[in-house]
Amino acid sequence: MPINFAEKSLDNVDASLKTHYEKGDDGVFYLNVTGAVAKSRLDEFRDNNVALSERLTKFKDVNLDEYNKLKTDALAGTKYTDDDVTTMVEDRVKSMKTQFEADKVTSDGQLSIATAQLETLLVDSAIRRAATAAGVIPTAADDVVLRAKSIYKIEEGVAVPYDADGRTIYGKNGTSPMPPSEWVKSLKKTASHLFIASKGGGSVTSSLTADQLSKLSPLQKITAGLDANK
Repeated sequence: MPINFAEKSLDNVDASLKTHYEKGDDGVFYLNVTGAVAKSRLDEFRDNNVALSERLTKFKDVNLDEYNKLKTDALAGTKYTDDDVTTMVEDRVKSMKTQFEADKVTSDGQLSIATAQLETLLVDSAIRRAATAAGVIPTAADDVVLRAKSIYKIEEGVAVPYDADGRTIYGKNGTSPMPPSEWVKSLKKTASHLFIASKGGGSVTSSLTADQLSKLSPLQKITAGLDANK
């Protein structure tokens, strides 16, 4: 009968051998033999030696002295002082800041152009609607729009007029900026030739060509005393 190095119980162990076993902290009985090692530990040692041998095989052609020299040279070549690191960080931040400022200038410029174009469209649209409603001759609409561009600016989506000194031009109520419709009507006092006159001899409508009359909107025709359906 083989003698086991470790036994969970001594029940099946020969009586003459029981005194040679000592109980370990894990509750297992171990044979008290000098130099003896458990088979599981021997297996573990063997497996570790095999794995280590396989790893070393990969480096069998490596010159350790040359490797260590290259490693030392590499570390020496990439060693930086605190001042070197500070300088590199400052240079990087400076480069990023320069790029950011350049991008911001470009972005601001594009935004400025887009804003100006939008304001032009909004002013043109508001003035043309007011001109049509006030009875401006179709061919004179561009003249009215041109006059308005030197007066009106878009603020928060609303057309606001300013005089030559940069002061807001208020409407009849004295509290709100003069709306385009009111401003266009005020031109009748200073530029009456831009408007369709009432029907009659010597009126503006009598001097309009057939093409100009055809361009009048129904509202303009009614304003001038004409038949809106003709």
